[in-house]
Amino acid sequence: AYLMTQMSEEMRNDVMIKLFDSEKGIGLKLLRNTIAPSDYTPYEYASYNDMPEGEEDFELEHFDMSAAKDQIEITKKAMEMNPDIKLFLSPWTAPLWMKTERDWLAVEQPKLRRDCYDVYARYLVKCIQSYEEKGVPVFAITAQNEPFTARKWPGMYWTWNDLANFTNDNFRPALDDAGLKTEIYNLDYNWSRFEEGDNIMATTMNTTQGIAYHWYSGDPEVMAKSKEYFPDKTIYVTEAAGGTPSGTSQLLNISSKICRSLRSGSSGYILWNMVLNPVGGPSVKNRFGESMDTECAALVTYDEDLKTISYPNDYYACAHYSKYILKDAVLVDSTDTGENSEYKLVNSVSLNPNGSMVINAVNSDSSSDVVLKFVMGDKVMEITLPQ
Repeated sequence: AYLMTQMSEEMRNDVMIKLFDSEKGIGLKLLRNTIAPSDYTPYEYASYNDMPEGEEDFELEHFDMSAAKDQIEITKKAMEMNPDIKLFLSPWTAPLWMKTERDWLAVEQPKLRRDCYDVYARYLVKCIQSYEEKGVPVFAITAQNEPFTARKWPGMYWTWNDLANFTNDNFRPALDDAGLKTEIYNLDYNWSRFEEGDNIMATTMNTTQGIAYHWYSGDPEVMAKSKEYFPDKTIYVTEAAGGTPSGTSQLLNISSKICRSLRSGSSGYILWNMVLNPVGGPSVKNRFGESMDTECAALVTYDEDLKTISYPNDYYACAHYSKYILKDAVLVDSTDTGENSEYKLVNSVSLNPNGSMVINAVNSDSSSDVVLKFVMGDKVMEITLPQ
């Protein structure tokens, strides 16, 4: 949002069209916004309810979301362009006064104070309400981004049991009391942490709608087991980011992981950054004197000095799915799972509500071209995928 506000109006409108317009652009239908700063931010502040050291605000009288003004406005414009968009929100950290350590970084594993569970739930409710008061509906929220981690950027540590208890006893009741239908997704972390995700899901069956995964470790196929355990719940991949520079291997990797995720039960896939500058920012320095995170690519690169826009391969990896797979499409079973090729050759087939079918196929094998044969009834189609 910060970088998009630095663009000229004409340039920003062009970027918005290329991202969200379903005819002239790639028609992105899922967005995930941070609640207050993440590891990519031009500002050093911790929350929408910062207080001086030694002071607290259990009535949230000093709650202020003015820092999110641009973020909310741009999201609203995106939804005006594409009414199919669903918005996720995810917090990186609670206000400092609510934490066991007055540190907005996750490196020392600060937790949410037990006596602040209720006020933090109400804080998250107010974040949702602030969006909706501006005409931006919030489809879903996660209680915590990457809850089991220690990083030199904003974060807050949870055990899976504490997160489940907070969701059951505080968060869902606070949403219900406010009359909000916003869905809650648990975990919001890597495929490798599927056991914690399944544990939280089993403990929050009546208060959450599904599981949110990230791609940074583990394999997407673990989601199939989660779907088997919880067939009535929904799965999303809510964060995935390749490194810079964004080359062909990254395009293939992202495309392949989306394919495998759809086959494994995910209803959607969200890449991490929408717009970054050429050096992977904006990012402020943390108390260690380091830029918090500049290692991820984005769908759009904006050079503030040259006033130029470019579209890395992450954009095109998304485009092959978002432009053609429509809202409410369903997955059609196809026989080749990709397992025999060690997932170097993968495919997914989707049936759109208008009756059209979409085949996504990825050849990550650098040794040879591959001829794919698609057979449906008496129809046969052959496609060559180059190495």
